[in-house]
Parts: sequence; structure tokens; C-alpha cells
Amino acid sequence: MNKFWSILGWVVSIVLSIFLTIISIKEREPTFIVNPLKPLIVNKDLLKNHPITVLDTLGQTIDDDISVITFYFFNQGHEAIRKENILEPLYLKISEGRILDYKLIKVSRQVTGLRLDKIDSVRQQIGIDFKILENNDGLTGQLIIAGSRNAEVTFDGTIEGVKSISDSYFSWNKLLLTLGPVIILIIIIAYFIFMYRGQIYRPYELIIRDEDSPNKKSTIRFTYLKVVLYSFFSFLFLFGISLLISAYIFRGQIGLQVPTEIVP
Repeated sequence: MNKFWSILGWVVSIVLSIFLTIISIKEREPTFIVNPLKPLIVNKDLLKNHPITVLDTLGQTIDDDISVITFYFFNQGHEAIRKENILEPLYLKISEGRILDYKLIKVSRQVTGLRLDKIDSVRQQIGIDFKILENNDGLTGQLIIAGSRNAEVTFDGTIEGVKSISDSYFSWNKLLLTLGPVIILIIIIAYFIFMYRGQIYRPYELIIRDEDSPNKKSTIRFTYLKVVLYSFFSFLFLFGISLLISAYIFRGQIGLQVPTEIVP
């Protein structure tokens, strides 16, 4: 039994060391996420039989669908990204169609100097500029595009010390939902190992020696450790189940998680 607790303490120490090392790493991690929900503003098929014409800002007729795309750009790293770290201009562009308009919905902090440049009508792209982005600093923006709403929105540019732009956001909620099945599996395996070795059902004994008669001893059987183990396993098992239930309920929202600082 002592060997088990030693191994358990050793494993916990390693996991804790790895965890503390990961959260202490300072690096720049620019992230660009596109909301998969792209509401349709104008359906071209519904306008065919109606005397309605849609014009852009130049007075040209728009014969395509018009939809809204929401995007998020932020730094989830623990090292600040400064303007001087931008080696090549940062911009977002669409794979097809054309950008009619854009809107900056929310900025985490005004001191960041975040802004969207004018539309490049030739390349169908919009530049992004800022003074500084610290942890979770960023923006939420929208594009109004003419064309297929399945058009891909991509982000490009070069930042010092950054190999690629991330397209997902790490959060503790997402981590816990991911760990749910792992916790349950570990508890089930540990439970059967204990049963196999008889650790849970084996009676524990406390030996008491009589001072007047050293050769005489009495034994008290107790099961408090068994109760502790049962409670510990039950708690972790129920915790894992609750995480799985949460994962099922919020399964459609996990991929949309962004910092609360830029949520409209």
C-alpha cells in the first residue's frame, strides 16, 4: 500500500511540474478564428421575382447572396506582440466573392490601437494594425460579403517569433471537458487494480501490545481506509461523469470559445 502512495505522489509531482512549466512559458500566440455561423442577409433567389435591386456603395448592382461573417483576432500568448514585431503586414482575405463592408464590433482595450484598414478591392482583403497586444487582447469584427457564404476567410502576415497563426483557443473549460473521459478511464482502471490486489476489500488491522505482557497483543480490525478510497473513487467518477454531461450539452459551443475581453 505504501508503494502505491509513493507511485501516486511521484506521478502527481510530475504532472504538476509539467503543468507549471507549460503555464510559465512566455510566447506570442496570435489567433484568428472565424465563426462558422454566417447569417444570410440577402438571398438572391428570393429577389428574382421581386422589383428590388441591391446596390453597393459605388452604385453597382449586387446579384449575389449577401452574408455576414464574424471573426476574432487576439493574442492568447503570455508575451506581448508589439507593432515592431510585425515583419510583414497582417491582413485577412476571402477566397471568393467580394467584401462590401466591414465593422469593428469590439476591442479589448483602446490602448492596443487595434484598427482595420480600408478594403483592398483588388485583392479583396483588409489589413489589421495595432500598437500592442498583450494576453487576450484583440478584437471582434464583421465582414459583409457578396457571394457564397461558404467562402473561406484566411489570415496572413508574419510576426517575429511566430511560425503560424493559431485557429483555436485554449480555455480551462475546454480542458476540463476534454479531461472528463480520461478521468473516468483512470478511475475505472485504478478501481479494478485495487480489487484485483485486494486492497479495497482486505481488512486492515491495528496491533496493540500490552505493556504488562509484551507477548500479549490484541488486534482491532478497521475499515476507515476502505471508506476513504471508496469516497475518493466515487467523487472522481462522478466528477468525470459531470464533465461528460457538460461536454454533451455544450458540444456545439466549444469550438467558438474566445476570450471574454473581446466578446460583444
